[in-house]
Amino acid sequence: MKLVLAVIMLISLSFCAQGEYYNCYPGIKLEMYFGLGLNVGNTTGVSAQITNDAWNKFVDDVITPRFPDGLSVVDISNGQWLSTTTGTIEKEKSKLLILLMADTHENLRKVKEISEIYCQQFLQESVLINKVPSEAYCFEGKGYY
Repeated sequence: MKLVLAVIMLISLSFCAQGEYYNCYPGIKLEMYFGLGLNVGNTTGVSAQITNDAWNKFVDDVITPRFPDGLSVVDISNGQWLSTTTGTIEKEKSKLLILLMADTHENLRKVKEISEIYCQQFLQESVLINKVPSEAYCFEGKGYY
């Protein structure tokens, strides 16, 4: 009996390890870090914040139309970066946008557009973009089998 249970466990573990998923796609995980600090007037450093309403409107008007299949946004309470304009370390709250997508020129063009629009609209120096290879991203659940 112990041998039978051991064999069943090995078969179960083997199946799990094989990664039998449906609706999987090769692609990338793309992270975009958006600083929320604003340098208003002649002050140095962050003197104001982009509001949640302004951020949500940006997501609705700029990001979602380019990536309607889905995205995640994470609040970052403490971030910092070295400003190339002032040469000082700036500390500010940020938003992290996470996209799982195909690694295509078209998608990367859309990412560049989002970054350029954000910098122009909110007077930012840059948006940090991190492109991470992904073996596959999969959808599991009701309706995906």
